[in-house]
Amino acid sequence: MIDLRCAFRQLLTSACFTALGVFTLAPGSAPWVIGAEALSTNLGFSIQQQGASAWLVRPNGERFFSLGVCCVNQGTMDFDPANPSYAAWQHYADSNLWAKSALKRLKTWGFTTVGGWSDFQVLRDCGDQDVAFAPVLHIGSTAGAPWWDMWDPKIIARMDAVAREQIVALRDDPRLIGYYTDNEMGWWNAILFKMTLEQAPTSGQRQRLIELLRQTYRNDWPELLRDFEPAPGVENWEVLEQHGVLFLRPGGNGIRVER
Repeated sequence: MIDLRCAFRQLLTSACFTALGVFTLAPGSAPWVIGAEALSTNLGFSIQQQGASAWLVRPNGERFFSLGVCCVNQGTMDFDPANPSYAAWQHYADSNLWAKSALKRLKTWGFTTVGGWSDFQVLRDCGDQDVAFAPVLHIGSTAGAPWWDMWDPKIIARMDAVAREQIVALRDDPRLIGYYTDNEMGWWNAILFKMTLEQAPTSGQRQRLIELLRQTYRNDWPELLRDFEPAPGVENWEVLEQHGVLFLRPGGNGIRVER
């Protein structure tokens, strides 16, 4: 499995900030939740090579083609006639009836997987064994990634806790195809560059960005100044290591570093 901490820690080691979407299979034989009480009894979905093709395979060994749809939910609870939207309670006596009907329609239309932002608990309780599930864990967004110091032990512990709380409750379900760790992460280059430099000098994220800049400009401060305008009072690398931000210099190539 992918250890999110390692994945996040590696994002600043390249020459640019990279946006990464992660969807992980969830094999119960190798849970990555640290400190889990026991291994999962669910063998999990897997990728198997069969001849010249690689197949997604159910825990029972059957081939599986995942065609999913997100936002399978009951809609709004506060229906506004002036701004109407779907509200399941207007059509079904309870959530169980809605879930059975929704899954039946999805299968009729050829869908095999329920994706993120769906009413997973209600749909799982329906007992339909044919449809797979792929919930969103919101690990990074809950823990503040990537805006806070990604090397802060408190942030790492928070990510572990968020993952454990959700995965342990789901991992034994044979319908669980995997997890989305997050939605689109906010890897917006310019603002992330700025907010990282605004962190304290003890920030591991800021320290790695400064090291990236040193490597990119070969420790040559005048070369850095061709691409960036330092904040007032920031006159060399040593001062920048302690505080201060950098602004793009018109006509320079600093954007390539930010990207």
